[in-house]
Amino acid sequence: MADTKRQEEASLVAFYYAINEGASLEPYEDEKLIEALKDVYPVVMSENAKWYKTFLKQSKVLLNWLGHREGSKDSSYSYARWGSKKVTGIPASQYTSVYEDVFDGFNADQKALFGKGGGVKDSWNTTDVYICKTDKIKDIEDTVDSVIKDSLSSSIKSSDVAEIEIACINRYFASLLRDKICVGISLKETDYGDPKVTETNVGSTFISDIGQPEAELTTPLHTWMEIVEGKGASGIDFKGNSMTYRASFNVGEYNKNYKYESKVSSLMNHATEPRDMVRGARGGLTNARARNGSIPVPKMTKMIKDYSGEDMNHNIPRNGFSTSQKTYWKDYIKKIAADSTVRKEFGDFSITSGKTTKKYSPEEFLDKAFLIDEGFKAKTTGFPLKLRSKLRILRYMKAFIKAKRSGRMEELIAEIYFASSKVNMKDGDLSGPFIKIQ
Repeated sequence: MADTKRQEEASLVAFYYAINEGASLEPYEDEKLIEALKDVYPVVMSENAKWYKTFLKQSKVLLNWLGHREGSKDSSYSYARWGSKKVTGIPASQYTSVYEDVFDGFNADQKALFGKGGGVKDSWNTTDVYICKTDKIKDIEDTVDSVIKDSLSSSIKSSDVAEIEIACINRYFASLLRDKICVGISLKETDYGDPKVTETNVGSTFISDIGQPEAELTTPLHTWMEIVEGKGASGIDFKGNSMTYRASFNVGEYNKNYKYESKVSSLMNHATEPRDMVRGARGGLTNARARNGSIPVPKMTKMIKDYSGEDMNHNIPRNGFSTSQKTYWKDYIKKIAADSTVRKEFGDFSITSGKTTKKYSPEEFLDKAFLIDEGFKAKTTGFPLKLRSKLRILRYMKAFIKAKRSGRMEELIAEIYFASSKVNMKDGDLSGPFIKIQ
């Protein structure tokens, strides 16, 4: 199992030694660097020194992007890994928390843009580690607090003030990144070849600057509408609970194939995770080593509303289904299943009990599911949770259908990918700026 925390801390230590100490980045040339990496990631030299060589390559491309000559020393930066109070090998005097301080300083409305319960850091900025000019840290925090947040809050009378403030903070951090003053870094494992640096959310968005993507679904939208008794912790479950598909798209310099999965998460939302598909050794497509990340819940909610025209959880109750809600969903599934605008796979709309399997029409199948749901008092786990997730999947499918009919399918396919990667595709997207090393 990957030890992500230690690997990210080791990357940061390599950056510190390369920049601050002028360490050699040629393999096995700098004993001090090797020992420092062992202190933070003891297995760094195992597997033919795979990770040691990775950290050297990451450092080389970062130095090149910074314009820092390998072997020279620059002690002007402070360093941090988001989530670590300190990192072995980096002096406390050169350790910072400026990114965390800025995020922690967001008010309730600003944090709500990035998820419930105080917001999710990754939903704003997918930075893993960062470096910042030590003598600029106080200026940065003062600028965010006094110039951007306070002045805007007092001068703008709008329900969208939180979004405007975050957009301004992002533009400010983009300028700091361009000037190499404060640089957030997202670390991703490279599937082949040497890593490269990609600036993200620093300039124009794709739609405003490059234009519409070319995209297509390469497999049907798939979810299992089959119920099996004796399956799952509650004794009855769907054959599978996710919605999956594969897609490809081209926009600007991006030429991507990805695999999408919406997995059961909570009563009112899914964990929605696209993942890159890359060429394997035999030429076929296979899962990339690095995951993209999940689409933030507020972003997914907004996208479903935009493309389907419906609130994501409309008529999906926390408790039992009313008669009108049952009628609504039986009509809904009938229309979705019959629609041929987008390819879909549901299985057989069947229920299996022991060795007997009986098939139903889509609306009859859902009627049986509602009867099963009534047998469970708690609706937040087991079959009731899975049933409500299935209804939400039908709404996801409707988003694709309406997108296809309105000529926006390509946009939706690309936006789902970019939202998981925290790349701003359209004006109004609120992911912060960073560089990706992959």
